[in-house]
Amino acid sequence: MNLLALALIVAVGVSIGAVGIGGFLVVPVLVFVEGRSLRDAVIAATVSFVGAGLVALVEVLRRPRDQARDARPFLVASAPGALVGALLLRVIDATAIGILITIAVGLAGIGELLGLPRATARVAGALRGYANGALTGVASALTGTSGPMVAMPLLAFAGTPIRERIRIGQVAQLPIALTAALVFALGGDIAWPAAISSAIALAAGVLCGMQLTPRAAPVLLSRIAAALMIATACGMLASAIVRS
Repeated sequence: MNLLALALIVAVGVSIGAVGIGGFLVVPVLVFVEGRSLRDAVIAATVSFVGAGLVALVEVLRRPRDQARDARPFLVASAPGALVGALLLRVIDATAIGILITIAVGLAGIGELLGLPRATARVAGALRGYANGALTGVASALTGTSGPMVAMPLLAFAGTPIRERIRIGQVAQLPIALTAALVFALGGDIAWPAAISSAIALAAGVLCGMQLTPRAAPVLLSRIAAALMIATACGMLASAIVRS
């Protein structure tokens, strides 16, 4: 993998570590900078989130108290959700996947820019946690985006505070990526050099980004992430129009 792609993926990891959003950029980097096909990029990106998820899990386990109890239904359901998403990726047309990614990134960016959805004080039950986890797993594996991009708005609707949203989404990357990676590996679909390089670069970036979270203004980081999402969606849309 070329140095520019690696540097950009490290920057993506910093964004994931700092504000919980940014994984959606790995696919565009692999497609437009590294020159990979969309399907190969989605698979490599999904597998690469194993590194980011491991870093997030280690950070959580280092904490003296159990802060993950309420997140267990979400995390448990994210793995079978990722299994479904990975299987769907093998049969859905690449153009449809590109459209899904563009729409998801664009809507997430607009929502983030407008500060939507707004978290409330209500507490979500276990059933909703399972549903949100499964949906996050399916969407993340199918589109090659990280768990946080899908998890953040779902957890906001469930009333989860911003810092907890970031933490849960970061840890969810691990079961999602591991499950999807198993499916892709059994099918011989993984471009291992790209996936491993991306995983290492993402992990390094996430570790750095986690140090920024308590120091930076959440509003500023949120606006930066929103701008990146909208710009990426516009770029992918323009590229699709040109290719057609």
